[in-house]
Amino acid sequence: MFFPERITLINQGDKVLEIGPGGLPHPRSDVFLELNIVDADMARAQRGFVPKPNLTKPIVYYDGHKFPFRDNEFDYIICSHVIEHVSREQLDLFISEMQRVARKGYIEFPTVFYELINYQPVHLYLMNFRGHKILFMDKQKFKSNNIHRIYREMFYGRDAYMKESFQKYKELFFSGFEWKDKIEYAFTESYDELVNDEDYNLFHNYFSRLEPYAEKDYARSLKRSLVNLLVKVKNKFRHSYINKTAEIEKKKLVKIHPTAEIKDYVIIKTYKNPVIIEEYSQINPFCVIYGGSGVYIGKNVMIAPHCMIAAGNHDFKQIDTPMRFAGSISKGPIRIEDNVWIGANSTICDGVTIGRDAVIAANSVIRTDVEPYSIVSGVPARVIGNRLKAT
Repeated sequence: MFFPERITLINQGDKVLEIGPGGLPHPRSDVFLELNIVDADMARAQRGFVPKPNLTKPIVYYDGHKFPFRDNEFDYIICSHVIEHVSREQLDLFISEMQRVARKGYIEFPTVFYELINYQPVHLYLMNFRGHKILFMDKQKFKSNNIHRIYREMFYGRDAYMKESFQKYKELFFSGFEWKDKIEYAFTESYDELVNDEDYNLFHNYFSRLEPYAEKDYARSLKRSLVNLLVKVKNKFRHSYINKTAEIEKKKLVKIHPTAEIKDYVIIKTYKNPVIIEEYSQINPFCVIYGGSGVYIGKNVMIAPHCMIAAGNHDFKQIDTPMRFAGSISKGPIRIEDNVWIGANSTICDGVTIGRDAVIAANSVIRTDVEPYSIVSGVPARVIGNRLKAT
């Protein structure tokens, strides 16, 4: 989702349905509706090739026809980057079903300008939003070709500065809007109707408000590209920073990215499953990681001193056997996703997933999953805030 700030109509106590949560579900959603896709590769493509999220809220699967909900069962529907996947034969029903189960919601989708540069085969339409109406054009009229391959190389393969354009000019490449009572939409066969003079004037004014192009912009782009190249070369030949006082057991099972840092007196112990620490993550002094059933730490994760991450537990239910010899049990691996900050003296318990961009306050004990962007604190931890709302 590129415009979370545009979601303004969710009231306290509203029941929220999210259709197709993708890789980053909205933290306010109460129920998820997913299309039942058997083919794993197709499901991954529909998610935009991002990892499947660990969802803690109920998931309802359906066959692509009527939604399995009562009339007005929800107060609000989030449909972010889904509608471009719905076939023409199913689209009328899909939109009418959204209006049937809720009276307000949010829709977001990539525009025609995005598809011109980054043609996605799983997206079925060229789309625009004008005058409170979604405009659809059958994408079969616009086939993918080598032009798109070249654009993708430029935007995704070679120049990080170019890739940032999607975020910098997101109003051009993506549309997001709230609706109430009715969703207006229409189909067109004409490029001139899909994008007309009104659109041109809108974006002409939009671009004219931006800082004019100057040589320093090119120099900044070139410098950034060179720095990125040097970092990649440096990382290829460097080893992770691991303090000489750190203790790592069974090093073959511990995979630490070259840009990660393992500070003083950190202890990492594995059993039969790997401990993986991704790019630019930092494990600060006196932290202990017990691998047990596996530990995954994503990119740019900050773990403050004296934290404990334990992917396993003692089988204390065997009363006739000393707990020390009763063996271990586990709810599953621990997964800490990208850009998480874990405060000092915190404990992450067996089987927990901490969603991306979450904040764990100091001295917290995490026993259950933490949703993305959440701020949690306490023993056991509870949600005290949300980073999206904080901004």
